[in-house]
Amino acid sequence: MKKGLSIFLMLVMAIGMLTGCKEKQMSEEEYRKLIDKKAADNEKTVAFYLSGPAGDFEITMDWVVYYMAYYERKGMTEAANNKAFYEAMYGEDFTFWKLPSTDGKETLGTSYKNAAFSSIVYSAVMYQEAVKAGISMGDKRAIKLDSTTKAFLEQYTLEERAKCGMSEAAVRKNYERLFLVDAYAEYLLQNQKIDEDAIRETIDKEDYRVYQTDYLYVPKTKYDDNLNKIELSEEELKLRGVAVKAAYQKVIDGKEMIRVREEYDAIMTFSTRDFTRAVPGMEAEYINAATALKSGEVTMLETPGGYYIIRLVDDSEFVGYEDAVSDAIESAKAKDISEIYEKMEKDYKVNTTEAYDSLQMGSYTVTGKK
Repeated sequence: MKKGLSIFLMLVMAIGMLTGCKEKQMSEEEYRKLIDKKAADNEKTVAFYLSGPAGDFEITMDWVVYYMAYYERKGMTEAANNKAFYEAMYGEDFTFWKLPSTDGKETLGTSYKNAAFSSIVYSAVMYQEAVKAGISMGDKRAIKLDSTTKAFLEQYTLEERAKCGMSEAAVRKNYERLFLVDAYAEYLLQNQKIDEDAIRETIDKEDYRVYQTDYLYVPKTKYDDNLNKIELSEEELKLRGVAVKAAYQKVIDGKEMIRVREEYDAIMTFSTRDFTRAVPGMEAEYINAATALKSGEVTMLETPGGYYIIRLVDDSEFVGYEDAVSDAIESAKAKDISEIYEKMEKDYKVNTTEAYDSLQMGSYTVTGKK
């Protein structure tokens, strides 16, 4: 068994990426009756048996609805977003769920179902441990139950919900479990030592200093009217080198770069570029030259592709540093939860039933060919 997606990621992704399908001509009342009937059956049908330190439990199919629906729709979104690629690889009549997974060891249908299973087991184990520990979800999470339940349901048609028994009560109950698991994870982290100051020290603030630069650029090549690249002769390269040195001196003497560019319009361009070492977006030579400057200073640089005249406009601001620290702290917490869960999971045994084993991705909520 593998740990499922994080609770936060699942909540965000489940709400954000789902889309509906066309409905058959049935009344709303008829659909709701079908939903309630299937939901009632789900509550009585065992999906798998879970046994461990917290006790022995029957995990019924109403636990399964949320995860199967979520991962099935995730796969459908993947297929839709990359339709052109899959058609090129497998033809226009490809069936996404029958395609091989990345490692080629199973089909995508099996891969997505395994991901759903891992998430179900994660939530079941953590939920039972939370109950045993006497944890409550807390008021901050409880007030979100109605809105999250509604948002999830709105992404599915009545027809899709009827097919799998996605009742409002089942989805709400699932979020109650998810929120309790989240509260339990938070509780576990209270007993873990996360040295936030030490984590902060591992992130170099200088990597997030913003270097605001202006530059003039003269390339060592040119293009014809059809945008075909033309290599310059040695004489042309020499003349461009001389022009760059002259332009550089004019900038040093105080002339605005944009005005200098006007004098060498045929070969020179002017632009600006802001960057940090964390997200450079420029040639390494440019980065090294610009970061060696003080505000207001100018330098000249030759690269394999051309010549730069660079001015550092300002470097007093920092962008993204605190976010990077927060991300690193959250990653450390997630790693700790993962390690705690992996140890916890080893003490649990899971046995699936035929009812669960018979479920297939691509036919759980969807109606017709997808």
